[in-house]
Formats: sequence, C-alpha cells, structure tokens
Amino acid sequence: MPQIQVNGTTLYYEIHGSGTPIVFIHGHLSSHHMFEPQVEYFSKRAKVIVLDLRGYGNSGKLDVEVGHIMETQCSDLCELLNKLHISQATLVGCSSGSALAQTFAALHPDRVSALVLVDSYFAGCFGKKNHLLNICEACSWLSYYLPAEFS
Repeated sequence: MPQIQVNGTTLYYEIHGSGTPIVFIHGHLSSHHMFEPQVEYFSKRAKVIVLDLRGYGNSGKLDVEVGHIMETQCSDLCELLNKLHISQATLVGCSSGSALAQTFAALHPDRVSALVLVDSYFAGCFGKKNHLLNICEACSWLSYYLPAEFS
C-alpha cells in the first residue's frame, strides 16, 4: 500500500504506467477507486496517479478547520508531486475534486499542463464568489466531518 508523508499526515497513492503524468482527484465521499476504468485506459499511454485525499480511503485523517481544507489539500498535492519528482501534470478533477484542481492551478500555474474538470462547478478561485456559493461550499465541506455512518 503506497503511502507518503505530507504536511503531517499520510496520503495513499498509486502510480500506473509511464509517460506524461495525469493526476486524478476524486470528490467528496469518494476515493481513488472511482477512477479504476480511467486508470486501466490511460495507463497504457501515460503515467496515471490516483490518490485518496486526506480524510478519505487509505489516507490519514482530515484534521484541519473547514476554512483551511482547500488550501491544505492543495499543499498536500503540491508536496506529493514534489516527492514524486513531477514538475508538471495534467489534473483531472471530479466534482469537488475539480474545485481542488482549479484552486491548485490558480496557486501553481507552472505545475499544471492541462485541467480536465468533470461534473464541476466554478470554484471561485479566479474571482469573487457569490454568497450562495459560499454557503453551499461550506455545507459541502461539513460532510468531511460527519461520521462514516452518516455519509
């Protein structure tokens, strides 16, 4: 089970194939398993990296305040890429994983060769968010703190 220490926690990750790196980022209440068909397909022509974000799957606990989840997960992703010696990658984000991919691209544009956003919403990282989006986003982040039986 490949795990790596980043920012005071462990992240589970897998690497399949070789070539241009593609990082798949899952959304809320999911894990790297959601990308199994994509791993099988793309690993024949690229280096596919899947991970469990902190708080999910085989990764460590999500032990940060709600207001710092996105910045912490961006920092986790950056450190993971650094430790894997990946200077630039295509990011594929699904649902809230796409919000993470957008935010990461805004913070580290030199590390992202392309963005693929699936079932996405505008993360607001490129401009001002409206109040309704702020409320929806805050409510969705609370799901990270629910016990598994409530998810």
